[in-house]
Amino acid sequence: MEELLGLPILGFVFGDKTSKSGVVTSRESFSAEAGSFRAFGASVEIVGADKNVRTIMILNAESLDAKTSIAANLAVVNAQQGKQVILLDGDLKHPHLHTLFGLENQNGLAELLNGNLEIKNACHVVKNVQGLTLIPGGISEKDSTMWLDAKKWQQLVLGLQNEADLVIVDGPPADTADAQILACYMNAIILAIRLRHTRIDSAQATLKRFQLIGAAIIGVVLNHMPQARKSALKLYR
Repeated sequence: MEELLGLPILGFVFGDKTSKSGVVTSRESFSAEAGSFRAFGASVEIVGADKNVRTIMILNAESLDAKTSIAANLAVVNAQQGKQVILLDGDLKHPHLHTLFGLENQNGLAELLNGNLEIKNACHVVKNVQGLTLIPGGISEKDSTMWLDAKKWQQLVLGLQNEADLVIVDGPPADTADAQILACYMNAIILAIRLRHTRIDSAQATLKRFQLIGAAIIGVVLNHMPQARKSALKLYR
């Protein structure tokens, strides 16, 4: 993978328990799955130590890659370390983060971009995770094109940084214009790849598209490792 993409692997995250039981780092903090996310978070912090990383976006190479659960767990891990973290649902067309935390999809990103809401009023406190707030996707107005306004995105990202130590974004689909616009204002982008599912040509095409616009892609996170690979990784460690 590192040879094919020219990027370091920052982590191997196990399983897909997030969709069934909530965010695993919050609900099952001593599980192997939660441990894999903590190791991933440590790698991201080490890689970004000399880059002053304040904003991170998780981007997927294909639509079924689990960027949402990865962004959610990475946010929880950082909040558990004592940071003030804002988790932003950047997928305006198909927001999902609110469902993971049992919150309503209202007063979020769409309302911020349309100028109908201030950042503080869009931040929803996440219960049982001190230091973590969520900005859901919100309800987009039918003919709104505010997501295409690059200046709006820049102002929003700068405003979010004033409210938190770290901003983590569950990115829009990689093939959309809003993903490329938002990527320009991120300190770091991590490409999520689903083991034995993501096609290498899709991953390479996504990587090239974002490198062409100067996006700061710092590495890859692999998810959905089979059980056999878990044992192999334990032995390797």
